[in-house]
Amino acid sequence: MSLLIGLIFLVAGHRTTRFTKNDPKPTDVFYALNGNSGKAVWASSNSADEWTAQFFPEGSETGPIPEYLSFPRGFLHAAAPSVDLALPLVSPVSDVIVNGLRTITVNVRSQRRAPIVSVSVESDTEIVGATINGKHIVQQSSTTQAALQIPGPPMGGKMGEMRRPPWGFSYYAPPEGGIDLALETKSHENVRIRVMEQSFGLPESLLKDLKPKPDYMMPTPYPFSPYADSTLVSKYFSLTVPGEKPGDFPGNGPIIRLQ
Repeated sequence: MSLLIGLIFLVAGHRTTRFTKNDPKPTDVFYALNGNSGKAVWASSNSADEWTAQFFPEGSETGPIPEYLSFPRGFLHAAAPSVDLALPLVSPVSDVIVNGLRTITVNVRSQRRAPIVSVSVESDTEIVGATINGKHIVQQSSTTQAALQIPGPPMGGKMGEMRRPPWGFSYYAPPEGGIDLALETKSHENVRIRVMEQSFGLPESLLKDLKPKPDYMMPTPYPFSPYADSTLVSKYFSLTVPGEKPGDFPGNGPIIRLQ
């Protein structure tokens, strides 16, 4: 009987809970722009609430958004206005093959000075090593290199196709000169990479048309939502084998010829 009474009080207390400035309610929305297509979405790790409902009309879908994120989890998402934001830059340095090992060196830079820059290999290319701003990284474990069932076609494959997950990393507080990246692979095929920048705050130009966040709400903290109140800008780049003609590699990314 005492247990039953306790449960009744617990449920009643939960129903009467009111969030305040000192005890705010977590909420979650972020803006993602695909720099190749120019399309954008609002997205959230959670269901819509009294504030985020303005971003997600009734019938908004939940699922992976591979055009914007390599992460295969599902997000509530809906179309958003496209904002003219400076896109990531990838500058070629060299592409050499020594004893069968190919080393592709590029410089990755955020024109927006974003505090977090992520790079992922989106083609089905096995990366056996890498050097990131002078720090050498050995081959990833067999677990991360193994072929996995990934929902959706995040790397251009057919739905449900078995393939290796993307190789990648996130760099926090990158230097002004960008990230010097050297990828090592035994593949002599073209390599497709995605660069994604994350900055804090939603695009300023869109805020004037949005209802402000209530003072009893706060962004959902990490790791429950890694992108809450953030702006993500991504772009694909195709790194071609020297001598290949632009356009030989499928995809929307510009061709970078490394000589």
